[in-house]
Order: sequence, then C-alpha cells, then structure tokens
Amino acid sequence: MVKMTSREITLIVPGLRRFEDAGFRELSASAGRLPALELIFARARKTSTSNCNLDETLGSLFGLSLAADTSLPAAALAHSFKYETPADHWYIHCDPVVIQPNRDHLMLLGNDMLDYSEQDAEQLISDINATYSDQPWQVKMLSPRQWVMEMPHTPAIHTCSMHSTVGRRINDFLPQGQDARAWHALMNELQMLLHSHPVNQSRNMSGRVAANSVWFWGEGVLPVPANDSASARWAQCWSNHNSTLALARLNKIPRVDLPASADIWLEQAITPGQHLIVIDSLDLPAVSLDPVTWWQVLMQLNEQWFAPLLSALRSNGALAKLTLMSADGWYYELTPTLAKRWWKRVKALV
Repeated sequence: MVKMTSREITLIVPGLRRFEDAGFRELSASAGRLPALELIFARARKTSTSNCNLDETLGSLFGLSLAADTSLPAAALAHSFKYETPADHWYIHCDPVVIQPNRDHLMLLGNDMLDYSEQDAEQLISDINATYSDQPWQVKMLSPRQWVMEMPHTPAIHTCSMHSTVGRRINDFLPQGQDARAWHALMNELQMLLHSHPVNQSRNMSGRVAANSVWFWGEGVLPVPANDSASARWAQCWSNHNSTLALARLNKIPRVDLPASADIWLEQAITPGQHLIVIDSLDLPAVSLDPVTWWQVLMQLNEQWFAPLLSALRSNGALAKLTLMSADGWYYELTPTLAKRWWKRVKALV
C-alpha cells in the first residue's frame, strides 16, 4: 500500500445519524455494534455548522451560495453531463414515477421499479414534446428513468426532491409558489398522457410496471463556478452522486467513480491533498423511513469504509486526517493524535 501522509479525506454520508430517531433505535439491539464508527464518534472533534442537508453541505464545500429555501439545481447539473447547458436556461427534473392511490391520499413510490428501455423512454418523451409543441419547454432524456425539462425562463415555483418524498403522501410535497397551480395542472395532464400512451398500455397488458405520473424537482439554472478556494482545495472527488460529480466537473476538479471500499480507495488515491468522497447509500432508507435497510447499509459502511479508514489513520500513516460529515449540521474531525485519546470512552450508538 502506498503511504501518503499528506492525504486527507472528507467523507460525506447523508442520513448517517438517523439512529437518533426512535423508529430506528428499536432495531439497535439486534443490529449489533459498529466498533469503528463508535470510536470515530467518541474520539473525533465534533463541530456544528449551519448546513442542515446534503445540498447545503455540497454548496458550502464547493463555494456556492444558496438562497434561503432553495436547493441545489440538480436538474441543471445533471443536464450538463450530457448536453450543452446555457447559463440563462432553467431546468427541472421531470422524472417518470409510480404514484399509488390509497383510500384517502396518493403516495409516491418513486421509479426504482421502472425498467423502460431507452427506446420506450424516447417514445414517451417524443410524444410529450409533440403534444406540448406550443410550449416554451422541452423534455430530454438523461436515462430511461431520469428526464429533464429545459426552458428559457424561470417559473416562480419551488419543489421537493423525489427521494425525500418517496413513501409519503404527495399532496404535502407538490410544487409551491406563484406559478404552482399551472404546474399542478401540467402534472395532471401528463398523468393522463402516460395512462393512455401505447408504451404504457403494452406494459400494463403484460403485467409490467408503468409510470403513471412525473415528479418535478431539482429546479434552477446552472451554477457559476466558484472563484474562491472553497472548491479549489479538492485534489479529487470520488462519488456516484450526480450533483457531486457535476459540481466537481463544473469546478474542474478531477472526479472518479466511487470504489467499492476504503481499501481500494487507499490503493487508488495516490494524489496528495484533500479528497472529497460522497456516499449516499444511507440517504434513501433514511428519508423513506426504512430502518431495516438503513441498518444493513450502515453495517456494510462500517466494515467497508469506516474500519479501513480508521485503521489507516491510526496505524500505517496512510491518512493524515478524516472528516466525517453527516450532512445534517454536524461533522467529526479525527487525526492520528485524536484517535489515541483512549480516555474517551467508546459507546454504543444507542
């Protein structure tokens, strides 16, 4: 293993501190101990920030200034991966989703269960654009389950992300703002178009899941690259999180796909300096209130990431500093010296 004492890592794991919620604590007795994470929490220097979610955390780390009640322009960032993205155009995700009618409300199930081919998705999008050819917007495909709407002006709406709404009644999370009524109407019209579309009719006949609505989220224009040192300090960015990778690309920071474990990262990350890693595998089970999956993923992270990084920090000189961020306003800084504070008693998470 290459030793690089000048390497530092900032590891962002949104949803990490969900164990503090009562529903997740109930599973703690059977879930087992997490020695590496428990030691990090016990001996690290704990600090609070004003960043209370992943969007605000990434905005701060990349030198962006987000206005109150706004989120990262995820659609514009995702669009910039595949298409030319004019700075004066506005973008919003228009993702195909499944909405489940219950007795007295509608629940968003998301779109993980959709398996459209690119051809099917392109046919749906083509017919949507043809139906609304008189409108100033156009829908584009980023992937069969990820669509983006582009237009040359900025509507007065704000939205909620899809993953934070999965498993919840949609009425509480529909677009809001001065232009919200028009977007609610468009959503209803697209539901009818999807219901009657031949692609979905064929899927329904064969017993396959079909999208019965779209979800608008992640609106905004492409951010201006930071001019300060906030983003320039990163030697490399490692993630599979779209907005993180798009921000890295925007700021000309080398970006790499997230490896399967910290052991692999320690072998690959030979560039000295500060490395940013974003792992969002805990985020969906955290926000969708799925404690069983959340604990399973957390145990994997403890084994595959926290334990190897702690070992590298404590014993072999491969890491100079670990900063663990939970993207909820707290972060934990651990150095080899701090890790030796044996008098800091290690406790179970709950």
